[in-house]
Amino acid sequence: MKNADMPTHYGTILQMGPNSFECGVRLDSGEEVKARVPKQTFRLMFRIAPGDRVKVGLGRSGKYVVLGHEWVRSSQAKPNESF
Repeated sequence: MKNADMPTHYGTILQMGPNSFECGVRLDSGEEVKARVPKQTFRLMFRIAPGDRVKVGLGRSGKYVVLGHEWVRSSQAKPNESF
């Protein structure tokens, strides 16, 4: 099954697993699921953090897989503030 054939959903990352390849996601429908980040995808989007919006697909095995993400700026960070 290709990514284009997967049923897709959108949600927000709640927590990252200990190995950073698993995460808890709250879907827009309100359901909370565990999703796996494939190694190839992880290399492209290595800065996944709680609060980021993600696109997840339901794989052939019945498990959710992260297909992409949108970085969300922290509300505490100010645009011109230096560290």
